[in-house]
Amino acid sequence: MNDQGLGSFWALIFPRWGRITSGTVEAVTPILVIVICIIAAWACTYALWKAWSARRRVEQARVPIAGVVPTDLRARRGDVAAAAARCGDKVVRDAWREFDETLVSDDEGLYNTVEAAEFFNEHRFAPQLVNNRCSLKNSAASTVL
Repeated sequence: MNDQGLGSFWALIFPRWGRITSGTVEAVTPILVIVICIIAAWACTYALWKAWSARRRVEQARVPIAGVVPTDLRARRGDVAAAAARCGDKVVRDAWREFDETLVSDDEGLYNTVEAAEFFNEHRFAPQLVNNRCSLKNSAASTVL
């Protein structure tokens, strides 16, 4: 067996770009490589954009309770609700409004009847990422390729 080193390895990995205009069957490989690279670049850009959007939503969701001590939550419930109503993102505002509707207060404190994770989760803040059928979690990406 003739060992030609890494030079022949790279020749197997990269298509022959000069054949793209040949009009033969060998032109299909470089075209497919270009199409796959375009799709991969679009998918990465889309995922990064949605991840940035989700991170921004998480940061906005933290604003209403910033600086509030857990023992003062009952006394400052109105301040937290007002700060939540001023959030710029409708998804965050709705999450805070729905969470506030589940809170119950008495003379001793403030209690939640539904866990906060029900309202502040990845399915609400980043649905395009976690519900994506082509994500690696759902393993459809390998099938497509």
